[in-house]
Amino acid sequence: GEGKGGAMGRGTERRRAAVGLAVTMAMAAAVGMGAAFVTDVEQADSRSFDYFVYTLSWPSTFCEERSCELHPTGFTIHGLWPNYADGSWPAFCNNSYPFSLDELSDLTVSLHKTWPDVIKDSDSLWAHEWNKHGTCSSPILKNEHEYFTQALELHTQLDPTKILLDNGFSPSDSKTYSLRSIDALLQKSFGVVPVVGCSSRGQDIAQVEYCLDKSFKLIDCDQSSSCPSRVKLPTPKHSS
Repeated sequence: GEGKGGAMGRGTERRRAAVGLAVTMAMAAAVGMGAAFVTDVEQADSRSFDYFVYTLSWPSTFCEERSCELHPTGFTIHGLWPNYADGSWPAFCNNSYPFSLDELSDLTVSLHKTWPDVIKDSDSLWAHEWNKHGTCSSPILKNEHEYFTQALELHTQLDPTKILLDNGFSPSDSKTYSLRSIDALLQKSFGVVPVVGCSSRGQDIAQVEYCLDKSFKLIDCDQSSSCPSRVKLPTPKHSS
């Protein structure tokens, strides 16, 4: 698809500028993990988007510098974001379709487990992600239920927690791992190169970012990691 080429690389490069080593600082917004990124496009756009970015967060890194109510022990969903190939992305595309928890009654158990707002343990993260990004995913994902269902299905397919643990990359506050080795493992496991992002502390893995076409097939993000050559997976402060 269009997003696989250089234009997509520029888009992820711009996102790296917002994430990079400062990701956890940006993630301190009022809705917890939901407002991680300051975008350069904050209004609806009539253009058709080109691809999705799907981001999983490592909560232990997010909670290093703030008080969290929840402490999951694996990667959790941050968001599923429509993106343009030119490096920008739409946001807040349909104010007439605000978030409604009632539409997700059959999904809330799974959402609390895999897409929690670790700061407040509320639905504010889901509301933010739907209002800002989900409303822009039409017509691929036609409604709120389809959007959250797809994000949950992707977590089942792309959560790297068990893969990392089974291959010796266990959470540790002292042990470091080769980023190259983690990249190779993820590429072997998923067939593409996801983007590992680190926190303001430099070595601590904050997220893994995948790129998908509009059929939800994985594509290379065409962008290198912001992390140093040695990285850590911090342990949770408490068990969830």
